[in-house]
Amino acid sequence: MNKLEIIHKTITDFCIDFVNNPYLCYTEHGQHALFYTNLYTAFPETELYDMWQQQKVCLLQKEYPTAGKLGKPQRQHWDVSILSQPLSANVGGAQNQHNSGEFRIISCN
Repeated sequence: MNKLEIIHKTITDFCIDFVNNPYLCYTEHGQHALFYTNLYTAFPETELYDMWQQQKVCLLQKEYPTAGKLGKPQRQHWDVSILSQPLSANVGGAQNQHNSGEFRIISCN
């Protein structure tokens, strides 16, 4: 499966599991952590990491900062994001919803 197929399958499975077991997590943060764990374990290790300036970077990020405020009083964070490969800097700090912080994130459109 490619990355988008893995993402869509994980989302579908997570939603079905939530309908069947709505009280697995007490808080929204717990739901985010459970989804992150499910997504992390769904990816093969070769698809989870890349190198940036001789440093290993996990492509799956939790609480990744947005490039801008998105109409809010302060900068926001994506609950879960997946960085695009190859890693590249977000030069100029574009405010596009699919660009965030240092690296580009993949679009699920």
